[in-house]
Amino acid sequence: MWPGSCGEEAGVTRYIAMKRKRSALLMIGILAVCLPNGPLWAEPVTFAVLASFDGTNEAYPWAGLTQGSDGNFYGTTYRGGPTWNQATFVYGYGTVFKVTPDGQLTSLASFYHTNGGGPRGGLVQAKDGNFYGTTRFGGGTTNVVFPGYENEPGYGTVFQVTPEGALTMLVSFNGTNGAVPEAGLVEGPEGALYGTTRFGGASYGDPRANYPYSSNVSGFGTVFKLATNGTFTTLYSFTPDTKGKSPMCALTLGSDGNFYGQAPDSAYGLVFRMTPEGALTTWVSLNASNGVSTVAPLVQGRDGNLYGVSQAAGVYHHGGVFRLSPDGAQSTVTSFTYDGFPMGAVVEGTDGNLYGGRNGGYGTLYPDGTLYQVSPDGNYTNLFSFDGTNGSYPSSALIQGRDGNFYGTAQGGGFYGAGAIYRLSVPAAAAPKLRTPQVSGNALGLSWSAIAGRDYKVQYRTQLDSGDWTDLGTNVTATNGIAQAVDSTGSDPQRFYRAVLLP
Repeated sequence: MWPGSCGEEAGVTRYIAMKRKRSALLMIGILAVCLPNGPLWAEPVTFAVLASFDGTNEAYPWAGLTQGSDGNFYGTTYRGGPTWNQATFVYGYGTVFKVTPDGQLTSLASFYHTNGGGPRGGLVQAKDGNFYGTTRFGGGTTNVVFPGYENEPGYGTVFQVTPEGALTMLVSFNGTNGAVPEAGLVEGPEGALYGTTRFGGASYGDPRANYPYSSNVSGFGTVFKLATNGTFTTLYSFTPDTKGKSPMCALTLGSDGNFYGQAPDSAYGLVFRMTPEGALTTWVSLNASNGVSTVAPLVQGRDGNLYGVSQAAGVYHHGGVFRLSPDGAQSTVTSFTYDGFPMGAVVEGTDGNLYGGRNGGYGTLYPDGTLYQVSPDGNYTNLFSFDGTNGSYPSSALIQGRDGNFYGTAQGGGFYGAGAIYRLSVPAAAAPKLRTPQVSGNALGLSWSAIAGRDYKVQYRTQLDSGDWTDLGTNVTATNGIAQAVDSTGSDPQRFYRAVLLP
């Protein structure tokens, strides 16, 4: 540990950069991350169940959480609601819920089949303040049965729900414009919503696109766009004459303004790139080491790379985490061993590590699933193991809340056996990670990984191990995952900087 690293302002995070102003030599190093009882990384990882589903409120959350602008968390359950009756094997059509950071659970809206059923994707809060999502089945047409969905007739829907719980069905799929949206939506830069359907589209009715065991199902899926006023556009249809079919993942909006998605094909799957106007091209054909994920979307890291998970590829054929560089080069970050495979995407913590969950399974060491951390160079750490009573089968991605903790859902288990909402506290994960400073003329640009909505201050001093810290300008409120500040050159021969996460 560097001298002078602990003792002042215990409980905040600190990172340092040094600028030798006369030589423009830049150096970066961690000063320390301190808490009242010592360095932040010495604090233990803790886990807490915030709420358990009992069926009558909600049941079986497939998707993860979204933190709303009010600080509460919002999500969906695949089953449950007013029609739940476990004694008669009626499990309901799903719900939309809200949960406060301290675990107060409120059911906001319920599905009744005719307005949709079985939301498998999560929610996105658009710029208009409302939440948007999809249901896997139900809607205006309920006389079609898809393979494997015999108890779930219907083509599916897109819906809007207000923070107060007013639910509106915006789109009822009819086959020709798509069918069975398995994933949630993503908001584009202009405020429209983009999503995928697994079936239907231009190949709906094409005998070459029929699915086994059902004469009513065909089509290789679509990519669509929906304005918040309800205007719907099919942007692209997968057909027997195109590469890929049946996308099940949500799209990812890249920093270049394009959307990235995944689709199975005859080999190991592909990653496609699509413009907001719908021009779609195959970007990467994945290999045996990094096979396509059928359910987990890609995530763009602060380094500009895209990260994904695979369910069956890797050295041990239990999946892993892979990386795609901006030019499409693919590499394996880590391969998972035999203790379960990932269903949810990874999330990049403020500390630069990746966090996710793995489903367990019969014969594994952790049958109810685990939560893990993977460093950028591939070091794997098991952070927590579920035991059923506190949840099981974490099938969705974690999110990092504004308090720096991770929040997620377990598809099963919990106090009532119908799933749970949990919080995972990894103290070191909240630490801002300083990026390489940039020199432009007489200015030094500082940037660091941040938690959106949190406040930071940048300070400096001229000696590493002595002297008071001086505030650099005013506090900085992070609007996304990267915060920035600028210092101008002066008479000091050198300065050491730190970014401090404020309470």
